[in-house]
Amino acid sequence: MVDLPGIPTVPVHGKSTDTFEQISEIVMKYITPEENIIVNVLSATVDFPTCECFKMSKKVDKTGERTLVVVTKVDRAPEGLLEKVTTNDMNVGLGYVCVKNRIANESYEEALSEEARLFETHALLSKMDKSMVSIPVLAHNLVQIQANIISRCFLDIEKKINDKLAVNVAALNELPQQSGSVAEALATFKRIQSLAVESLKKNFLGVEFDEYTEDFDKQCAAKWSELIDLELKQYSAELRSKYPDEKEDNLFVELMFLNEAQRIGFPDFLDVLQKNVRDISATTEEFVGKLWNYIEGVVIEVLMHHSGSCPELQYFVKRAVQNLIARIG
Repeated sequence: MVDLPGIPTVPVHGKSTDTFEQISEIVMKYITPEENIIVNVLSATVDFPTCECFKMSKKVDKTGERTLVVVTKVDRAPEGLLEKVTTNDMNVGLGYVCVKNRIANESYEEALSEEARLFETHALLSKMDKSMVSIPVLAHNLVQIQANIISRCFLDIEKKINDKLAVNVAALNELPQQSGSVAEALATFKRIQSLAVESLKKNFLGVEFDEYTEDFDKQCAAKWSELIDLELKQYSAELRSKYPDEKEDNLFVELMFLNEAQRIGFPDFLDVLQKNVRDISATTEEFVGKLWNYIEGVVIEVLMHHSGSCPELQYFVKRAVQNLIARIG
């Protein structure tokens, strides 16, 4: 139960000029959710349709199905009250409950007793149906209404809870995992190694998958083919400029062979590539170096991805890859 502040309609001297806007914003925040009950508390002395709270509740509850009206100070303006609450001109779905305010130093028991006497003996108020008067009736109605709302919204509430739980569990699983023994650490390393090997196969063989970001995931294999094609063309141009007397057909046959060898697979391609270009030109080292630099970046990216839950391992993995590429490249 949230007791919201009343909405001022007349500026108060010495107070902020935007008090109405501030309070209205607070009220709207609480009455907008569909699982919340809106309890409009009005004085019997005012004209109901002009009340600001009615205007606000209608914005978020157009049918009035979750709006209840509590009418206070009934002893001050009993005339015409019965007609106001029974005609329901404001389309209040949950109905009206009329109550008498506790005054002065009345105890709770004294206030209830005086209220009951008023609705039993007053010439006008005693004509009102007992189901819509008194504090006990209001309390009972609120409990029943809340139970109905919860029952209706339970499945949606459960779904929201499960969705939030799934997000939190996923975030928890991404936190670094502590290995309790050498065997657990070794098992974690082998798992990372296995996942990385499969990812690298998919990358360099051009198999589509979606475990990385869109840019890396969709561009890796394409970039690998594009890089080789571009480098081969540049390499061919360099060879022509450095060896103008070389028969063009021989160069193109060689380059076609290298391009075809790309389909054999990544390891075989590099072996064939290095074997066939090493004796042709001094530019071979630069050409192969560019390929190895790209390979190094991809391998490190893949390993960093799969070892994300073990940040203490990432530094050593990166160093190992760099040392390995430097040794075999």
